[in-house]
Amino acid sequence: MEKTKAQADLQPALVKAEIDVQIASQQKQQAIVLAEGKGQSTRLEQEGVAAGIEAVGRAEGEKVRAIGQATAEAYTKQALALGQTPLAMIEVMRRVSEGKVKITPDVVVGGGGGGDSSNMSGVLSAFMAALMADKLAARETAKKS
Repeated sequence: MEKTKAQADLQPALVKAEIDVQIASQQKQQAIVLAEGKGQSTRLEQEGVAAGIEAVGRAEGEKVRAIGQATAEAYTKQALALGQTPLAMIEVMRRVSEGKVKITPDVVVGGGGGGDSSNMSGVLSAFMAALMADKLAARETAKKS
């Protein structure tokens, strides 16, 4: 009888323990479902970002290709109209005028006949050339900045 009374006294604790186990099991299942949903959401979001990057890259590549093709067609038409040699000369002069091709030296030092005065003028010319070269280098550095 005491055993039955003891079991009856513990019955509410046993029921609570069973309910706690069921709650924990449901919470575990909920966490799994939420994690799976978040994983799928993240994957879909990243696939969307990747598709956007791919589309932009493809469009930029198409733009570069179209510009290159148009430039090639323009050069071909110019060469047919002017001839290759005159067109080449025009391109060289265009590059020279843009400052992309150097045709003059940065420093020219010349010497003259004999005597001390010509040696002094040579030294003076070299000094002036060095000053001009430094100034030119500073200007080029400033342009690049």
